Amino acid sequence: MQSVFLVWLKRDLRLSDHSPLKQALDSGLPVLLVWIYDDFLKLSERNSERHLRFQLESIADMNRRLETFNTQVLAVEGKAEEIFITLQQQFQLNAVASYRETGTADTFQRDKSMKRWFREQGIPWIEFPQHAVKRGAESRQSWSADWEKHVRTPTQPLPDFNNKFISRASIAQLCLKHLLPTMPQKHGMQPGGSSFGWQYLN
Repeated sequence: MQSVFLVWLKRDLRLSDHSPLKQALDSGLPVLLVWIYDDFLKLSERNSERHLRFQLESIADMNRRLETFNTQVLAVEGKAEEIFITLQQQFQLNAVASYRETGTADTFQRDKSMKRWFREQGIPWIEFPQHAVKRGAESRQSWSADWEKHVRTPTQPLPDFNNKFISRASIAQLCLKHLLPTMPQKHGMQPGGSSFGWQYLN
């Protein structure tokens, strides 16, 4: 069974300035990029087709850049724990890295459940702070200093992609329900993806 370092993507759909991806690439292990459209998101009033469209377009933009390295983001839908169980049956999950999401109560409960599952399976889950907002904070006394430190942290350059990724062919053979990142563009909507983001910024 192949050992991998898995990067769990959430709302951080980019390749540059990405601490979890850098951690995975620095490990020297084959890297698998996974994005999960969790079941509870389909029922949430806080999510719409506009949100999903932007995320899928962002993944498509990442995949265009990843073609050179014969890999892609594994984009799937379902319950996070069930997807990780399936992945565990097909790979040796050496470690998982992700950004710590600050979202709704649903995402908080999911992550608390996944933290227990990773601990039970003996899989290290490395979470990186994405901004100065802290989950479950009981005091705001250090918030200003923490925010100042965070925003002054230099951005990270695009990582060295010479390391081996899990190939596109291997990803296509996985026994998972893929959510293909293709939706027709709608007029008047800003398309997702870093490439378009930089285009608009410039």
